[in-house]
Formats: sequence, structure tokens, C-alpha cells
Amino acid sequence: MAELKGLKKPVKLKADMAEFCGASELARTEITKKLWEYIKANGLQTKSANGKPENAGKFIVADAKLLKVFKHTNSTSKSGNLTDLRNMQEGDTIDMMQVKIEDAVKADEIFTTLMGDHVEPRRELIEKNAIMVSNLDI
Repeated sequence: MAELKGLKKPVKLKADMAEFCGASELARTEITKKLWEYIKANGLQTKSANGKPENAGKFIVADAKLLKVFKHTNSTSKSGNLTDLRNMQEGDTIDMMQVKIEDAVKADEIFTTLMGDHVEPRRELIEKNAIMVSNLDI
């Protein structure tokens, strides 16, 4: 069996996250999946900042259970903005750009292929996708 790497590699969870997820170690993809399952099951998404939970939208409404998990958390968005989740109060919202689990898994597979020890899969990936390159900086 191949060694798990990147997003698929299990990480040791802090106590609050372990309690939330029901495990002491999980892969990052599984942690994200469990968080989204909880958020969706409890209707904690909203379409506007500081809005009421309506089970849709890009904002997450923090409840007591999420606050326990977030109390040691800073989040960096794709744009590089840092969000300090440690001082949130129940009912505060978090602006989240949802990344689907499938996208994260695919990104991890590509990263592992490109950075891995096996040359042939890396060569095949590069050859297959070279036609799509529009701006190459060497």
C-alpha cells in the first residue's frame, strides 16, 4: 500500500477538533468533509454577512460547537487575507469560499504526482496538460 501524502495523510487533531470529528487522527480532506456535513446538517449557511441561518450561501453562522473548534484557528483565504476566528461570538458569520472535497482530492493527486518520486506519472501528467499552458515563466 502506498504511503498517504499531502491532504490524504492523517494528521493528529487537537482535543476540540478530535471531539468534533470523533477521531484522534484524520486526513485534511476528511476533516473538511466532517465540518461541511455538520454545517449543512445544522443549516448554518447564510447568503449575507451577519444573516440568519438559511442553509444556503457562502457565509457560515458560528454556533457553540463550531466556536469550540475555531477558538485556536486563523484562516487564510485564497486571496491571502487572514481571518482570526479565535474571537468569534455565537451568531457571527464567516465568509467562506467553498472548495468541494473532490477538488481538494484532485489537487492533492496532482501535487503528489508532480512532487513525487515516480518520474513516469509526472512525465505523463506534464505531457497530457502541456497543450493547455498559456503563460509559462521559466
